[in-house]
Amino acid sequence: MLHIGIFDNIGQYFNYLFFLPPAARPFLIVLLMGIVLIVLSLKFEIPLIHWFLIHFERKEDYEVFPGKGAFFSVLGMFIVITLFSSQIAKASIMVLALGDSISYFVGIKFGKINHPLSKEKLIEGNITGGVVGAIGAAIFVPFPYALISSLSAMILEGVYLGPKLSKVADDNVTVPFITAIILYFLITYI
Repeated sequence: MLHIGIFDNIGQYFNYLFFLPPAARPFLIVLLMGIVLIVLSLKFEIPLIHWFLIHFERKEDYEVFPGKGAFFSVLGMFIVITLFSSQIAKASIMVLALGDSISYFVGIKFGKINHPLSKEKLIEGNITGGVVGAIGAAIFVPFPYALISSLSAMILEGVYLGPKLSKVADDNVTVPFITAIILYFLITYI
């Protein structure tokens, strides 16, 4: 939908958010609605939302930050759409959607080697996620750039930052942001 301009078209209706690119405006609205739903979900069982939270939310997040993964995914997309070119934003979102998703499953199912800088991540998941994310990102940027940025983001995503910073630095934000920064420098300077 981002690629074919649907978010740009929707964003045109939110002219009061003139300081944001049109494609980022719907993401801000979704983030604000998400905050309201998160607060309400802490106090009430909202029928459909409660079902999704029970079935898809991590147990450790359910009572403290329901919808954490979805919220930070939208936040990560909002940041890259706001700060970077459309080409870089789309590639970064592909790394988040494909690479970050597959890395968890591959790590759990096939992972044997611990990430050297992490207590929880497995290197097989990070590498697989980096390659799969690069394949998706290569739709929008040259494959060598996609591979370098995707692998770098997935490897850096696994770095343990300590107990306090790890709670703040969610990988659904860091993966697209790191990917976008690296792509920006590769596209601009190489």
